[in-house]
Amino acid sequence: MKKKKKKKKKKMKKKKKKKKKKKKKKKKKKKKKKKKKKKKKKKKKKKNSKEEEEEVPSTLAQNLKKMKKKNEKMKKKNEEEEAEEEEEEEEEE
Repeated sequence: MKKKKKKKKKKMKKKKKKKKKKKKKKKKKKKKKKKKKKKKKKKKKKKNSKEEEEEVPSTLAQNLKKMKKKNEKMKKKNEEEEAEEEEEEEEEE
């Protein structure tokens, strides 16, 4: 009688261990899935923010180009004015 009881207990312990292992595996799988989902979400967010960032520099670049053009025009104007002033000074002399 005693031997039978021991065997039963051992079997129960084994069953419990197996159940625990299964539960652990399931939990791990769930965690992995959650992590993957989070990573995907982060990637999507990053992509969206990248697109927004690309729009801003394009306008900035356009503004820079405009400023450069303006500066070049101003330089040309200044050079022409200086040349005219020099000519006038030479004529006066």
